[in-house]
Amino acid sequence: MSGRPVVSPLVIAEIVSAAPARLRRKLDKQPQIANEWDWNSTTDGWQISTGNETVALEGQVEITDHVRCSCLLSPRCFHVLAVLSVLDIDDAPVDEPTPESSQSHDEETQPEQMEIADAQRDAANQLWKAAASVLAVGLRAAGTLLQAELLRAVHECRCQGLHRLAAAGMRVMQDIRLLRNLDAAFSTDAAHSDLTELLRCGWRIIHSDGTADSEWIGTARRKYEPIANQRLTGLFTEPILTRSGFAGVLTYLMAEDGSLGTISNVRAGTESRIFDAWQTGAEFGQLSTSHEQLNRATVLVQKATRSKDGRLGGGKDCRAVVVDGSGWDTPKVAERWAVPIHEQIERCFQHESHPETHRPAGWDFVFARGVILGGNGEELLFQPSSAAVPLWLTIAQDQSPLMYRTNIVLLSRCQNLPVRCVVRVDLAKPGTASILAISSDPLAEESDCQLKLPEEFRRTVSLGIEELKRGHLTSATRTPTLRNHSFQMETRPDGLEALRRCLRGLLLGGRHAIPTGRLPELTRNVRRLEIQKQPMAASLLGTLARSATASQTDFEGIRFPNDPSPLAETYLAASCYEMSARRHFEQDGWRQLDTQ
Repeated sequence: MSGRPVVSPLVIAEIVSAAPARLRRKLDKQPQIANEWDWNSTTDGWQISTGNETVALEGQVEITDHVRCSCLLSPRCFHVLAVLSVLDIDDAPVDEPTPESSQSHDEETQPEQMEIADAQRDAANQLWKAAASVLAVGLRAAGTLLQAELLRAVHECRCQGLHRLAAAGMRVMQDIRLLRNLDAAFSTDAAHSDLTELLRCGWRIIHSDGTADSEWIGTARRKYEPIANQRLTGLFTEPILTRSGFAGVLTYLMAEDGSLGTISNVRAGTESRIFDAWQTGAEFGQLSTSHEQLNRATVLVQKATRSKDGRLGGGKDCRAVVVDGSGWDTPKVAERWAVPIHEQIERCFQHESHPETHRPAGWDFVFARGVILGGNGEELLFQPSSAAVPLWLTIAQDQSPLMYRTNIVLLSRCQNLPVRCVVRVDLAKPGTASILAISSDPLAEESDCQLKLPEEFRRTVSLGIEELKRGHLTSATRTPTLRNHSFQMETRPDGLEALRRCLRGLLLGGRHAIPTGRLPELTRNVRRLEIQKQPMAASLLGTLARSATASQTDFEGIRFPNDPSPLAETYLAASCYEMSARRHFEQDGWRQLDTQ
């Protein structure tokens, strides 16, 4: 959908609410039909030919007057509904500020506690009820009318300054679209996390005592704070390729205080744009160097800015110049490889508990020194020097234009290769991380297999975008060395599969995912949790089942209660418990890395 306009959530909500019910039901059966129509770009916007009628869009669809159809029912017609349903929704992305706006450093910083106005509480309650209604029927059955209610509530939250809540609502909306369109990008775990975030944030605001922590409110735009004159050392560049149609590169640099910053070049486009961005000049402090050079360079900057999540910005007064440096051998950078891995993992878990916008750049990175024992063509078995057991290093993104797989296959043919590497840990999978960048280890003992890189590499390789050659290795076998190796970390099961299945079932199928015929099975699962000495999990599972199946009978038959809020509250409590317990067991699994 690259190039098509975006549509305001309020426009969709208004047109869907005004459309006849029969048209909404027709769209629910054919949500993607507009993609089959003929789309043509014009000087004034877009024209979509449906065969018999024509829909016209005037630029970005911000008001209902920006969309019209040639049929008599416009804009309350099926053609308009279908076209709007396939447009990307304007989610007010948090972009980097312009050079002029980034100079507003004297604005007041957001206080830690903020007052909650009655209008904000009402907006949060409106979005809570919309989310509860979606949960009651499940994401699969959340039709256009429920989607419109959700979008109207998101718009109201955005107008009232509840930015974190509005962003969570938009993610839930995107999850609904992905699932109903059978898009491969849909993730049940991600959708569960998004809905839990929405309910949790909404509950905090609704039940606040008049004030709330600023992190629950969020910000409309990413805030940039001035930083002192800095010496930044390039670490590596990561290719970015998303299913939503964005591509480019992201370069990580380390400051003298050990914090990480990022400079990006990510725009709408296909995979071919990655290599264009890699060779394009970095947009920072009037630099005239490419990301290909920046990721190995040392940069001196003045009057720059940085956001909480590490994005580096600069206005018209920012100055940056590239100087000679030592790369990964710079003392401050080299210190990161001296920190034991288990300490770095603990720090990752601490950062994970914070909102995404408050996590520093590279919060899930681990700097590891050790030996590649071999590989199976898909993964590398890596023995860190500061850990008792090895790690499996996996492919970060397995997409054809990227070089991760090619490099992993070559490294799989190496035995006892000493390296330094930067990996991104998968906290949900103890013992597993994806490898991002690699370098030879100057402190390692002599080995038959060594990494010998050309001078232009400066001893480091960004594995997603640069290709290792056979000539860069002093020794390698013809085939992967560990084809039949099955080492895995021992992880204790948390015993919460029954609760987890119930939560995922409700998420996708709503109340009907727990039919009365399954109640005996749920009762057995509750009893099993009690025997396992998990009384809280047992209580939550029982309450969740009762809330989902609660019904009332009258002359019209058996019906579910009109207010789904009790179900949403129970779902939220069970989700928070499940996430907390899972994190505890995951953290316990990662502690096996600690040397005895």
